[in-house]
Amino acid sequence: MEANVTQVGDSLTVRIGNYQKGVVLPTFLAGMKVAHAGYEEKWLAIEFRKKEMAGVG
Repeated sequence: MEANVTQVGDSLTVRIGNYQKGVVLPTFLAGMKVAHAGYEEKWLAIEFRKKEMAGVG
């Protein structure tokens, strides 16, 4: 089954089939964005990356 991960601010919602779970992220992850979510063997792994700053560079 495919995992659908949605992040809004410090809130993360994970949907797998008919199952849905909401999680409040710790402060250090709330400032990041979900880069990838997928299975590693039987576990769901969610990777986070720093948000890009607009106009920098």
